Amino acid sequence: MNIKLNKKIIKIAVAALALITTSATVAPTTITNLTTVSAKAKKHHKKVKKTKKSKKKAYVIAKYYDEFKPGYSYTYNKKKGVFIGHKMKKHHTSTTDSDEPRVEKATSNYNVPKVKEFTKDIITKYNLKKYRWSKTNITVNIQALTNEQQQIAKDAIEQINNLHIINLTIITKKANITITQTNKDGTALAETTLESTGDEYKGLNITETATIELCNPALNRNAKGNYELKLNQSITHELGHALGLVHTTNNETNIMNAVQHIDYNNLIDSTHVAIDQDYINSLAILYQN
Repeated sequence: MNIKLNKKIIKIAVAALALITTSATVAPTTITNLTTVSAKAKKHHKKVKKTKKSKKKAYVIAKYYDEFKPGYSYTYNKKKGVFIGHKMKKHHTSTTDSDEPRVEKATSNYNVPKVKEFTKDIITKYNLKKYRWSKTNITVNIQALTNEQQQIAKDAIEQINNLHIINLTIITKKANITITQTNKDGTALAETTLESTGDEYKGLNITETATIELCNPALNRNAKGNYELKLNQSITHELGHALGLVHTTNNETNIMNAVQHIDYNNLIDSTHVAIDQDYINSLAILYQN
């Protein structure tokens, strides 16, 4: 009987030992799996948090072009009378070790300074908007204009192209610069709005698109019977804005003068204004550098 009891105790001990061994091998596996899941959960939580954070849109408000901040794309809010700027995503195209985007430089050789950085003094002296296209071949769409307006626009574009600084090409599809018209009445002869890519070059914003809106009632009122000349002057003026120029008060005969008078402009003929040297120098310093 003692022998049978001992055998029974031995069987119980062996079973208990087997159970302990099995538990020892299972327990770490279970713990490891729980640890792995926890790490994935934390990683996913961080990713979701980052994604939500990236969707937040920063914006700023500016009343004038010289208040624009680099890295923001601005649109004009006519109701509020201000420009609203949204933070742009960087998408540099440079293949060098520089953070600046690749830009084309004009092959013209007008006598303007070489610029390493467009400082406030240079921007003020040359009446610059702190905007520049990254290329020198820029497309323009004028399909929204009447046949008469299109011909006047073509002449103004040709005058700018004859400076051999940048080249404006008219196309019938989506373009870099779009010229439209409106019959709304107001004091402005035309309005130009620029949007930035979010990239910067030598302290300038890189332009992505530009829209010029011609205001017909105001243009007709100020034409003094010569609508063709007035529109030629206005389109040349607004294309100056689209290319990166601001108003000037240096000379009342200048095309970029804040107050446009066709009586004061130098003329090529009765329907075409002559492009002044300040306009040329401003384009040259922007695109030769």
